[in-house]
Amino acid sequence: MKGNLKKSRIWMTISGICGLSLFLIANPFVLEYFGAVYNPTIVQSGLFAGLLQICVNAFVFITWTNGFMKERGFKKIIPAFGVVIPFIMAAITIYRVIAPVIFN
Repeated sequence: MKGNLKKSRIWMTISGICGLSLFLIANPFVLEYFGAVYNPTIVQSGLFAGLLQICVNAFVFITWTNGFMKERGFKKIIPAFGVVIPFIMAAITIYRVIAPVIFN
């Protein structure tokens, strides 16, 4: 059981890093808000990165739900955030990146 939980935590880490990095690439306004300088190529690839981020969010949701089901007690709080946050990130990406391209 412990080995299986360790694998879940590794997959949760990998999926979380992938999801967050694609979110930051697809939504350059987040980087701009914190004063980061980004490459204009990243802005042009926003739609592709946004669609890719939506797909990766499904992977994030599945791995973090799996981790949530395997954790016990107070340790369920962290995976619970990992289950909810992909929906928030996807909603922001759809609203700020994908919808303006589709409706313009």
